[in-house]
Amino acid sequence: MKSKLLLIVVLIYSSLFAQTNSNTIFEDNFYSNIKDWSEGSDEKRSFFVQDGYYYFSHKRDKNSWLAHQAMDIDSSKDFKIETKIKKVSGVQDYGFGLTFGRLDNDNEYWFQISGNGYYRILKYENGDKTDIKKWTTSSFIKEGNGAINNLTVEKSNNKYKFYINGSFVHSMPFSKLFGKRVGFVVNNKQKIGVDYIKAYYLNKDHNLFANNSTVFYEENFSNNDNDWLIGSSKDREYQLKNGKYYFEHKRKDGSWNTHKGISIDTSRDFKIESNIQKISGVQDNGYGIIFGRKDNDNEFVFLVTGNGSYKIYYEKEGKETKLVDWKNSSYVNKSNYANNKFTVTKIGSKLKFYLNDYLVHSTYFRRFMGNRLGWSVSSKQKISIDNLKITYLNKNTTTTSNTESYVLNDQFNNSLNSWKSTSTSEVSTYNYDNKYYINKKEEEKGSYFYKIPSIDTTRDFQIETEIKKLTGVQNTGYGLIFGRSDVNNQYLFNITANGHYRISKYDDGKYENLVTWTKTDHVIKGDGNSNILKIKKEEGKYKFYVNDNYLNYIPYKKFGNSTGFVVFGIQKVGVNYINIKYLDQKKKDIILVDPVVTDNIDRSKYHFYEDFNDNTNNWTVESKEEYTTTISGGRYGIEHKRNSGGWYFGKYKELDKNRDFEVETTIERKYSTDNGSVAFVFFRKDENNKHELFISKNGSYLLRKFVDSKKTILINWTESSAIATGYAPNIVKIAKIGSSLKLYINNQYLNKIEMYNVPGYNFGYTLYERTKINIDNFKIKYLNSDINYPPEIDITEPVVVSRGFKIVKSKKIKVIGKATDKDGIYEVTINGTDAYVEANGNFRAEVPLRIGDNELIVKASDIKGKSTTKKFFIKRESPEPTVIVDVNPNVDVVNTTTGNYYALLIGVSDYGDSKIVDLEGLPSKDATGLGNILTSKYNFKPENVKVLINATRSDILNAFDTFRKKITEKDNLLIFYAGHGVYEDDAEVGYWLPADADKEFTANWIQNSVIVSTIKRIKAKHTLLISDACFSGSIFKTRSLTKEAPKAYQKLYELPSKKAITSGTLKTVPNKSVFYKYLINRLTNNTSKYMSALELFSNIKTPVANNSPNVPQYGVIHGIGDEGGDFIFIKK
Repeated sequence: MKSKLLLIVVLIYSSLFAQTNSNTIFEDNFYSNIKDWSEGSDEKRSFFVQDGYYYFSHKRDKNSWLAHQAMDIDSSKDFKIETKIKKVSGVQDYGFGLTFGRLDNDNEYWFQISGNGYYRILKYENGDKTDIKKWTTSSFIKEGNGAINNLTVEKSNNKYKFYINGSFVHSMPFSKLFGKRVGFVVNNKQKIGVDYIKAYYLNKDHNLFANNSTVFYEENFSNNDNDWLIGSSKDREYQLKNGKYYFEHKRKDGSWNTHKGISIDTSRDFKIESNIQKISGVQDNGYGIIFGRKDNDNEFVFLVTGNGSYKIYYEKEGKETKLVDWKNSSYVNKSNYANNKFTVTKIGSKLKFYLNDYLVHSTYFRRFMGNRLGWSVSSKQKISIDNLKITYLNKNTTTTSNTESYVLNDQFNNSLNSWKSTSTSEVSTYNYDNKYYINKKEEEKGSYFYKIPSIDTTRDFQIETEIKKLTGVQNTGYGLIFGRSDVNNQYLFNITANGHYRISKYDDGKYENLVTWTKTDHVIKGDGNSNILKIKKEEGKYKFYVNDNYLNYIPYKKFGNSTGFVVFGIQKVGVNYINIKYLDQKKKDIILVDPVVTDNIDRSKYHFYEDFNDNTNNWTVESKEEYTTTISGGRYGIEHKRNSGGWYFGKYKELDKNRDFEVETTIERKYSTDNGSVAFVFFRKDENNKHELFISKNGSYLLRKFVDSKKTILINWTESSAIATGYAPNIVKIAKIGSSLKLYINNQYLNKIEMYNVPGYNFGYTLYERTKINIDNFKIKYLNSDINYPPEIDITEPVVVSRGFKIVKSKKIKVIGKATDKDGIYEVTINGTDAYVEANGNFRAEVPLRIGDNELIVKASDIKGKSTTKKFFIKRESPEPTVIVDVNPNVDVVNTTTGNYYALLIGVSDYGDSKIVDLEGLPSKDATGLGNILTSKYNFKPENVKVLINATRSDILNAFDTFRKKITEKDNLLIFYAGHGVYEDDAEVGYWLPADADKEFTANWIQNSVIVSTIKRIKAKHTLLISDACFSGSIFKTRSLTKEAPKAYQKLYELPSKKAITSGTLKTVPNKSVFYKYLINRLTNNTSKYMSALELFSNIKTPVANNSPNVPQYGVIHGIGDEGGDFIFIKK
């Protein structure tokens, strides 16, 4: 009996794993060591599988180590071998990579790269080594420790082709493989981690899903063993012949169905697919598949027509619900004898519908009403059915088609889209090695190449391309054309190789620069470098990005649908890809756990569980002029329609605060103004007692609380790489563990605060200013002691800035911190290099820095495999030469002979946006007048004073950068701003408004934090900011008013200072500035040789307060290096 049972188990196991795509030869993702790779460790090497990687460490400083597997590759067929390898640590100038076609040490091929950006290809034959490609540098290689590279070997068309990160690097004639073994080789004292390896045959069939699946039911109609209906009448006919099932509807109206009972386990992920050919009949009625059917009143239906439309709906108790009403689509193959492939998948909580492998609709999964599945034909037409197949999709099933939501997706690996290929004296274009090349040979005019994709411009969409600059001039443009109807009506988005961008258009033949050539650091400069250009149409605008960095926007206007490329001047570029997709789906690179809408969820584990499939919990659902709330499609939608104020929506759910618990929700922003913000609200009693966790579109968060209406910022705005930016969804989790309240976003630990008495038990969401969100779920559960949370990381050195990056001048930086986890810390790595970790979790490491930007990734893993990462940025600059100056210690004279006085004076009177009131030229006159006083009466040389009149945002920030490059630690800087200012009370953020500010959008406003961080970057000994604008007092985090002026000027000058004088607090100021009047008066009539900023302030405070509604402010700009000194005005 035992032997029979064992045999059955083995047969079942074998059948489950035999149902794989025949194209796949070998695949390992290293989730375990089921493939039996070498494992072990000694003084020479170590191999182990952990956390989805195969780690391979070569410990000696000579020779090589290999690890390999037998892969039964038929080299008479075309095939690919792919792997993704992370360089963890070690030397940079030796190789690591693939070995393939290996028989033994004397007969094999190597394809290797090095950490410093080189690659080579070797052949060993009978012990003789041949350099097929000697060590060669390549910009395609990602360099250094922590870098991840994809290596691919492809055999096709009697050649071996070699790729690095998808880019072709070499080819050689095909020769038969020596042996069947494929694996990895590492030279000389370095460690790698292999993410995956895969080998598969190439053919023309591209399956929608990977091979990790099990066929549950398959019908090819070679016979009628499954007893499909056969027969004929005056109304309909069913016939099985030649491997097809024919189904004819003979009447002029109604529908006929044919179906069978096939019990699909809907708790599992599955795929239904069927190929149908339209034989004859009308073109405007439907045919397609039916599934989940109980009877005519309870079923799901997916139909197309011969004229190119499709419809998806379901009926429940005779009531039809349209998921997609009849809609035209280019994905439908039209007319008689056209073949269409219907596919329906259920993955997690999502039900997706595909036509010819293109995604046409996605919705949440609804429980099937019955188990019957088949086909439906309407009104006088005939079809033939090729097959029906049902497949269970296992855990690692992934989509290999990149067609979801794409209008156009061209990787240039074939010529299916027929881009123009030409060769003339002016320009040549061709498709080769997965790129579309454009070689512009003459300076005159531009060369345009485009396609006409069918874009539904009523929807929001995105155009993205990656273009590599190969050769040629550096100062003329290349890039995208879009929205083109003809040569006289089109938009252009161009960049140059020397770091500029431009946005322009032709409108009825008239050319206009919408954004003139503008310098930006976001363009990767020079030949050999690639840049990603992206255009998003959303919120009634075109928004422009380079390498995922926002640049600018223009109002949306439609000309046409043509999209493509333009090149000016004599230069050559290669286009890596172009795609156009709609923006109405969730971002794919954010991994979310969706609530599965089936009865398999154990809701007993939750204190409260809401999936919004209905409104049994009585959430507010209504539509008003100010807001709209809905429950539809398994989501709670909240829309704030006004331009100001906030709305809160939530539920009361009492908790036992003595127990540990977790609150989780998923929030997806659908649209938002730049000022719109979203907060998850918890522990709310009323409007005056609550906690709010804000998440911004640009990846920052803020936590604040109100107690009896007193507001406290618990965690100020802080950037986190864990936050999905833009309109992607975020999983927000708050866990009370012991006396701490811990914050997680997308399952990454962010921060914690200490618990105190919980004021209330309302939980919900607050929206500010024209914003719309969808809530996928809201869950509360009590925690057991065995819950495994990821470790916590606290970095104590260096001090991590919450926004931007820290600048250092040393070659290495010491990173010190502590990692804690109740299960114990397994390891801490920094950019893949092990840190020294003590038993209590304290860790330290010295990390080398390259000149320029450095991303530091600290990763802590616990003994159970959970991990947390923290990222921060360090910028390394070369140290400036030290100059020693002998300063006269005479205390009666303020010695500033080694330092210069600089001034940046900004006056903004005229605004481009008519909604912003112009200031009658007064701030511009004020800035000019102050400049005249400083240069005529004080130690300010005219060449060191910069006056900006009606400056734009970029003008102001560029001027700051210019001063940063000039000013040394011995110099003094005075900054003056006069113009409009804005303060957002809810967000606690203040701004200057430059001349190009838009009243409705904050893109061109200059936030106080930007001003402060910019001042911090300028290494002046003394900096004084004088701001004459509404709400200018918001520049201070705290204020420090001193009653007595200092007496020892020499001492004040010796100590660095960062001070500000502002015309008021958080109030508006009059257009004609009383503050400026007395400021100029005191500077003009000053009779003292020396005057400190505090003395100047003391001289203007009282008269300004007595003659205006404002009280000027004086204080420290905190956190940027003030040591108690002061700015000293010195008369000539």
